[in-house]
Parts: sequence; C-alpha cells; structure tokens
Amino acid sequence: MNSLDRAVQALEEHLRGLSFDKAAIDRIICQDLPFLTTWELTPNPLQELENADAVMTFAFGFGPAKEQVQHPPGQYHPQLFDPGKSNEGLAEVIVPFAQKGLPIFAQWEVAEALNARGIAVPDHQVARPDRRYLGTSGVVEQFLVNGLANSTSVLLVAHPHHVFRCREITNMVFQKNGKAISILIADTCLVPYDPKSVQPWTRSLKAWVEYEVGNRFNNRFQGNM
Repeated sequence: MNSLDRAVQALEEHLRGLSFDKAAIDRIICQDLPFLTTWELTPNPLQELENADAVMTFAFGFGPAKEQVQHPPGQYHPQLFDPGKSNEGLAEVIVPFAQKGLPIFAQWEVAEALNARGIAVPDHQVARPDRRYLGTSGVVEQFLVNGLANSTSVLLVAHPHHVFRCREITNMVFQKNGKAISILIADTCLVPYDPKSVQPWTRSLKAWVEYEVGNRFNNRFQGNM
C-alpha cells in the first residue's frame, strides 16, 4: 500500500469514527478528495495532439509593470505591463502548433507573448476583459463566441498547476453551451512561476496552493466545475 492509499484509508476510518454514512464518505473520498489533491494532469501523447484543430490558452499572472508606469491598474494592458515569465513560457509551448497552422485562441497576456515571437493571434481570437476581472469561464465564453465553437478537438495550454481548473471549467462551459468538443492536454511542465507577477498568488507554488484550494471549492459551489 502506497502513501496515498494509506492516507485515504486513514481518512475513511476517521470519517466512520465521526458517524458519517457510506454515501457521505464515498462523496468525500471519490469526489472531493481527488478534486482537492489533483494538481497536475498527464499530457496527451504527441501523436494524439495531432487530432487537435485549435489551441486555447489561459494566462497565468502577468507583469511586472514597465519601468515608466507609476500606478498600473489591476488588469493587464500591453502598454503598461510585460506579459511575465509564466505567459512567455506558455507562448513557447504554443509556437510549434501555431507554425503548423492551428488557430490560436489566447487570453491576451499570452497573445502578447506570442506576438513578440512572431505569432500574430487574430484580434477576434484574443480574450480581453472589460472593466471587470476576466475569470476562466468568461475566457471560454469569449473563445466560443469568436470561433472556437466550430472546433471538435481543442488543445489546452495552461500553467501545469492551473490546467486542472482550466479543463474542468472549460468542460462545464462546453456542456452548458451544448458543445461536444474534446480537450487534449499539452505538456507545460517547464512553464515557471514568476516571482515578479503582479498577481501575488501566481508567484510561487506555495502561494498558488493557498489561493487555489478555496478557489476550486468556490467554483464548484457556483456550478462552474
């Protein structure tokens, strides 16, 4: 029995000691525990990625602000911020797929990093916020409206510790919109955390875990994943 199996067994015994019934224990062990402890997804083999007919990518942090900017706003703007190391790493993963001609649907921080690498993402395929914060579900909604709905298989590119939530929310948005689009996972294991990111929860694994645990359950409570 490995360490994870022992932990699951200990949790199950603990819940029984609290007089939880079988249905409640099964819910916690089979649904909530994996939901909380899944931090990376296994990428699809390269030959399977050939089936994708589009790429969708989500930003992870942004910045820092450019030197001349004194009071930068809370949302990314290409004239005020650099895309940041994490988004530059995501762009590096995407470049080979863009060079093969796959359409790219990108959150604009990643789109700017791609532009710096000679990959111009069409404006209508770039997800941008209005005056409000642009969450993951809002990004997917923009992608669908602007052409992703025509795809049958999409390659998901996200930070390796962000990709689980991105996949779950994307699947939920697809279902709500009646879209049967399969999701393939790119290998982003070398994409770094950016200690200079404007968003403090994207600066390190420790900061991300502290932020993401509550965020996942909040999204589940709201029916987003």
